[in-house]
Amino acid sequence: MTKIGDISRNLPINYDKMEINSQCMTIKEFNSGFFSKFLAYPIIYFEGVLLFGDDIAKKNVQDVDVENIYKGFLAEILLSIRHYISVNEPVEKLTHHKIKTWVLKPLMFALRLERYLNKKEYPLKINDLLSAYDFPPKSIQYFMNNEKWDYDIKTNKEKTLYELHEEVIKLLN
Repeated sequence: MTKIGDISRNLPINYDKMEINSQCMTIKEFNSGFFSKFLAYPIIYFEGVLLFGDDIAKKNVQDVDVENIYKGFLAEILLSIRHYISVNEPVEKLTHHKIKTWVLKPLMFALRLERYLNKKEYPLKINDLLSAYDFPPKSIQYFMNNEKWDYDIKTNKEKTLYELHEEVIKLLN
């Protein structure tokens, strides 16, 4: 397992500028189903990079599986947004880092899946995701620009949170 960390640190990309969520398991564990929450096939298919071992993700992804993952992510994101609204989270606690971690980052993954379902393209890079839309969702702008988030949330917290809420509701329907 330590080989995975060594491989990650020796990639030609600055280690601090990327996120690697390595998953180490045996073929038996992979096939068992016990790890299914962490190994949803569309995630492996679109986002996975084999660093070491045998490639076990060879079949094509099914739209129904993509839609199930997509809507599951949206449901969790929606609940996070509703939490911030319902507890009247103070503006000071609605930092870009917090919102990026619990709302925007998972939403970027969901939007990638949405583009795949609607356009059969999976924009892996954030700039590709941005250009995949004629009218990009505001969440992408917030993800890319923490100053915009800070300004909007400080100017009108309720409006900003409700706009994110409505964006997710539209995607769910």
